[in-house]
Amino acid sequence: MATLSFVSNYLTWTSTITIIVLLVFARLYQRWQKSQLTRSYQCEEPTHYPQKDFWGSDLIALRTQAMKEGGFWKLYEGQFERFGMTWDENLRGQRTINTIDPANMRQVLATDFESYSKPRSRANVNWRLFGRNIFTSEGAQWKHSRSLVKPIFVKAEISNTSQLDIFVEQFLKLLPADGETFDMMPLLHRLFLDISTDFIFGKAIGALTTNREEADEFSNNFNKALKMVGQRREAGWTSFFTNWNKDWVEACANTHKFIDQQVQRALRETNQFQAEKSSSSDALGDRYVVLDEMAKVVRDPTQLRFQVLGIFLPARETTSVLVGHTLFQLARHPNIWQELRKTALAVQRPFTFEKMKSLVEFRYVLQETMRTIGPSGRVVRQAIEDTVLPRGGGSRQESPVFVPKGTNVACNTWSVLHDRELWGEDVEEFRPSRWHGLKPGWEFIPFAGGPRICPAMQQVYMHAIYLLVVLMQNYEKLENRDPVKEWTEKWTMIFESKHGVKIALYKSNSEA
Repeated sequence: MATLSFVSNYLTWTSTITIIVLLVFARLYQRWQKSQLTRSYQCEEPTHYPQKDFWGSDLIALRTQAMKEGGFWKLYEGQFERFGMTWDENLRGQRTINTIDPANMRQVLATDFESYSKPRSRANVNWRLFGRNIFTSEGAQWKHSRSLVKPIFVKAEISNTSQLDIFVEQFLKLLPADGETFDMMPLLHRLFLDISTDFIFGKAIGALTTNREEADEFSNNFNKALKMVGQRREAGWTSFFTNWNKDWVEACANTHKFIDQQVQRALRETNQFQAEKSSSSDALGDRYVVLDEMAKVVRDPTQLRFQVLGIFLPARETTSVLVGHTLFQLARHPNIWQELRKTALAVQRPFTFEKMKSLVEFRYVLQETMRTIGPSGRVVRQAIEDTVLPRGGGSRQESPVFVPKGTNVACNTWSVLHDRELWGEDVEEFRPSRWHGLKPGWEFIPFAGGPRICPAMQQVYMHAIYLLVVLMQNYEKLENRDPVKEWTEKWTMIFESKHGVKIALYKSNSEA
C-alpha cells in the first residue's frame, strides 16, 4: 500500500509540475510571439486612458452618468479630442482599443476580417432574445445565415412597392390636422412595424389600423427586451448576473411568442413546397414573403425564429429611427425641406426602387442625418488571434499597434463622424450639400463595412426616401415645435431622440 501511495503521490506531483511548466512555456511563447510581431511591424503602444484602477470604475461612472443624461456619444467625442484617434482602456478586466482612424476601421472590418469576431460577451448578452442569426453568429454559422439573408434583400429591392402605398396611406390618415403639435416618432414606429411584419411574415400586425392593442403589446415587450440588451452590453461580462432577471426573461418570451406563431404558420404552408422540391420563389403565391422563403430552407422552428429576428430588428427599428432623425433635422432647417419638396413634386408614380435610388439629393440628406445624429454608434470586434492595427501607436499615433488575442477593438462610428480633422470646422452643422461630389470611404460606415455590412442597407435608404417624398408631396411646410433645439440621445439597442420628434405639418395653401 505504501508503494502505491508513493507512486500516486509521485504521479500527482509530476503532473502538477508538468502543467506548471507547460503554462509557463505557453506564456513565454506568447511573449515571444508578441515580441516577434512587435519587432516585425515596428509596433508601439497606443495612448492609455488614465483610469484610476484596473477595473475602470471611474470610466464606468462617467459613462453611466452620460447615458442617463443623454450625452454618451458627446463623452466619447471629448475623449477622442483629448487622447487622439486611437487609445485603449481596461474596463472590468477587458482591454479595449478605441479608434476612429479609418485605416484601423478598414483593417478590422475588411482587410483583416478573419482575425476578428464579435465579442463573446456580446453573444452572451444577446443569446436569449436573438439566439444565433446573421447578427450574432460567427464562422460557418454566420456564413450560413448570410447565404440565407443576402438573396432575400436582393429580391426585395426589385419587388413590387405597391404594398408600401397601402401602409403609407393609412399612416397619412393618422397625422394630425394642419398646425397641430405632435410627436412623429410613435407614428413612425407604428408605420414601420406594419411594413416590416408585412414584408417578413406576409401579414401586417395592424399597428396603424385595427389591431393596435396586440401591436402595442408586442412593441412594448420587444422595446423592453432591446433596452435591456443595451444595458447588458454596457455591463460587459457582469451581465451574466442578469441572465435570469424576471423582466428580461418575460420580455424575451413574449416577443418569441408572437414570432413563433408566424413560424408555425410558415412551416405548415411550406410543407407542400418541401414535398415538391420546387425552386420557384413564388411557389406560395404572387407575393414575396421573407419568412416563407426562409422556411423552405430552415425547418427547425427555433432556428427559424432566430433567423427571422435577425432580419426583423433592422427592418423595424433602423428605418423608423432614421426617418425620425431626418425630420428632426429638417424641422430645424425648413429651407432644405422647401428645396427637397420641389424635387418631390416632380416625382410621378409608380414609386419604384430605381426611381427612389435616382433621388440623390434625398440620399445626401439621409447621409448628413446619419453623420450628425446617428442612429449608429460603434462597432466592436474581438481579436481571435494575435494581430496588428496599422496605426495608433507611439506619441504621434502613426506606428502600428499590436493587438493580442482576446483584445476588443471598438470602431467608434459616431465620433469619427464628428471629427473636425476629417469633416472640417463645420462638423456640427447640418449641411447636406457637403456630400456633392464626395465619395465616402471608411470615415462613413453607418451600416458597418466589409463582409458584415448590413444587407438591408439599400432597403433602408429606399424606404426612407419613399416616405419623405410622399410627405413632401402632401405637406408644404414642416415646423419644429420642440423647445429643446439640440438632439439628445435615448439609449436602446440603437439611439433615438430622447425628446421625440415634435413637429407640425401644413398642407398646401393652408395658413401657418
